[in-house]
Amino acid sequence: MKGFPLLKPSTHNVWEEKVIYFCIWFYLNTHIPEKFPPGPPRYPILGSSRYILVEGENGTRKSIMHGILKNVEKYGKLFGFYLGSQPSVVVADYEMMKDLFKREDVSGRPPTYPFNEIRPGYHTVGKDSQGRNPGVLLSQGRAWREQRRFLLRNLRDFGFGKSEMEDTLLDEIDKLCSEYKTFVGKPLCLDNTLNLSIVNAVWDMLVGEKLPLDDPKLQRIVKNFNTLIRESRGGSRMAAMLPHPKMILLFRKSLMLDFIEETFNDLASMIQRQIEEHKLTFNGDDVRDMTDLFLKEIESTDDEESSFHKERGYFNMINNFIDLFLAGMETTSTSLLWTFLY
Repeated sequence: MKGFPLLKPSTHNVWEEKVIYFCIWFYLNTHIPEKFPPGPPRYPILGSSRYILVEGENGTRKSIMHGILKNVEKYGKLFGFYLGSQPSVVVADYEMMKDLFKREDVSGRPPTYPFNEIRPGYHTVGKDSQGRNPGVLLSQGRAWREQRRFLLRNLRDFGFGKSEMEDTLLDEIDKLCSEYKTFVGKPLCLDNTLNLSIVNAVWDMLVGEKLPLDDPKLQRIVKNFNTLIRESRGGSRMAAMLPHPKMILLFRKSLMLDFIEETFNDLASMIQRQIEEHKLTFNGDDVRDMTDLFLKEIESTDDEESSFHKERGYFNMINNFIDLFLAGMETTSTSLLWTFLY
C-alpha cells in the first residue's frame, strides 16, 4: 500500500531466534533435575554415554557394566546418568536394594517401544493396559499384580521349584543323554541342545504336551530365541539413546525387528493352536495344565477392568507363556553351560 514500505524480515532477527532456540534445546538436553542423584555430566543426544560406555581393564570391549563400576568408585553407591534422553539411576548397595524392592512405587515398567508393539495382541488390548506391555515380565500396576499372583500360585501347584517336577526333568535328561551319545568323540555346541530340554519341560507344564528333541517346531523356536537373545541386545539401549523412540524404526533392519516379530509370532501361533485344542476338550473340574487354568480364570472373570477379562485375558495368557520361555530358557541354560565349562 502507498505510504507503507514493505517490511522485510531482518536476517539479524532470524539468527537471534535460531540462537535462542538452540540455547533452549541445549539447556533441556543437558539439564539435570534438582534432586537427581550425583553422576557424570549429560550432553545432548548422547547423554552420559561417554562416561558409561567405557572399556574395562586390559582394553576389554566397551560396556555399561565397566562404566557403572568406575562411576560407583567416583560418585558412590547411588548415582544417576543419562542414556540418550533417558534418565537412569544405579543402586549398588545391598541394604538399599532390599528396601527398594519392597516398594511398589519403584516397580514400574516403562513402555519399551517398539518391542512392546511386537507382542501378540498389543494392538487389540495391550495398548490399553497400564505400562503398555502385555504379559507379566514388563507390565505394571493392576495387570502385573494379577498376572504375577496367578502365575506364582499356580506354577507352584504344578510343581514348579518343587520335587514333584523331578519326574519331568528326569525324562528330559534321559532324552538329552540319548542325544549326546550320538556325539561321543565329536565336538558339540551345547547351547541349542540344553535349551531344547528346558523349553520342552516348560512346554509340558504349560500345555501338557511332550515333544521329541528333534521336533522341527521346537528346534525352530529354540534356534530363533537363541539368535534373538544373543544378537539383538542393543535394541532397547539404542532406542533410549535416540531423541525420539520412533526414530528406532530407521534402524529396523539392523536391529532385527522383523526377525524378532517373526519369532514372537511363531511361538504365539504354537500356543494359540494348543489353546484352541484345549477349548474343545475343556472341563473346569478337570484341570490338566496351565492352559486349562487360564481358560478357567478367563471364563469366570466378569470384571471388565481385570487383566483376565475376555480378549485381554486371552492375550495375557499367550504373552505370559512367552515370558516364561524368555525367563526360563536362557537363564537356566547359561547357568548349566558355565557349570560344565568350570
